[in-house]
Amino acid sequence: MSSTVENVWEDSDTNTTTFAFTPGGVPADGSLLIACIVNTKSAGFSAADSWATLGNESPGAFHTKVLWRTAGGSEPATYNFTSEDATDWAGCIIEISGHDPSDPIDDFAVTTGRDVTAIAPSVTTTRGDDLIISGALSEGSASPFVIDTDLTGSGWDVVDGSGDVATGGGTVNVAAVGATGSYSHDQNANSKYMAFTIAIKDKATVIDVNANSQKFTSYNVIVTLSGEISAKHNRQVFTSYNVTVLHPTTLSIDHNAQKFTSYNIVRTFKPKVEVNHSAQKFESFNVMVDGFYVGQVVPGVWPDERPDTGKVEETGG
Repeated sequence: MSSTVENVWEDSDTNTTTFAFTPGGVPADGSLLIACIVNTKSAGFSAADSWATLGNESPGAFHTKVLWRTAGGSEPATYNFTSEDATDWAGCIIEISGHDPSDPIDDFAVTTGRDVTAIAPSVTTTRGDDLIISGALSEGSASPFVIDTDLTGSGWDVVDGSGDVATGGGTVNVAAVGATGSYSHDQNANSKYMAFTIAIKDKATVIDVNANSQKFTSYNVIVTLSGEISAKHNRQVFTSYNVTVLHPTTLSIDHNAQKFTSYNIVRTFKPKVEVNHSAQKFESFNVMVDGFYVGQVVPGVWPDERPDTGKVEETGG
């Protein structure tokens, strides 16, 4: 399940010590909230409602924060951000679903500078289909922003009523695992900025198969998202048994007293695969490791670990 942007809410205020950000709806219980807040006091500000801080920078005579929290079952009507003195404010809050609830932030990076183009740094994803959020928090002259064209999802562009501070950015899901590369956000003027990129993990897929005394004409598992697969078989007869892993995952297979006419595992990424066989009969047992076919494998003898591949293990008889 991919992380998905459900809502992007914008708000601003002028000449006030407390910025009472009012979302345009009620976040769902368990959703992930990302807040991008900027004000005109370099001394900073505090956030109520148990926000965790990702970015906290003063690139000029203004202060910027990128924050996150998990929405509960009873969210406040406003999210309050407070400074010691009256200031102007601008911000957005992004509501996300489908994320990893236990550890949603895959990576985060931030930089500051002054230029017509705010360059948000690259981040590194560890799962397929991460949600990328990238943007800039700047002086008010930066708005309107021209957001990097690779960010094809939902975005935002908001400036306070006095035109003193602004923030803009966008989102996209990326299938590849690894470095995303930087994102370029063109500003309306040569303005000071804080630019950031966040990678949000998708919710891991967990498949738990426990079968006993079955007969399968065809048994197929295809892993297209990150996750964990645990398969326990006992006294099965398989005409065809196939596992295809298209994303990094943990694959655990425990067999006991099976009969296989054809048994195949294909891995195109680098999961850890553990297979435990006991008293099986194989007419054909084949393994494809990271696109390299290693041929027919004798039960009890697993191919050596090869360069640039994940660890492959077999235990049992």
